[in-house]
Amino acid sequence: MMNIPWDQPATLIDLDGKTPVVGLLLECVMHFSLFKPFAKEQSRILLTQPVFREGRKTRT
Repeated sequence: MMNIPWDQPATLIDLDGKTPVVGLLLECVMHFSLFKPFAKEQSRILLTQPVFREGRKTRT
């Protein structure tokens, strides 16, 4: 299991077209937790900095 620090830069996007949240991972997770189930299905949290994972290529 990967441990990603809460202060890692991240972006929360909503595929429904709402304004993205750009901030720290903690802020994005807090906003995501407030979404209703149908909105969670349409949302993604993207890490701004790539994270190296053993055995996988990092896409930038």
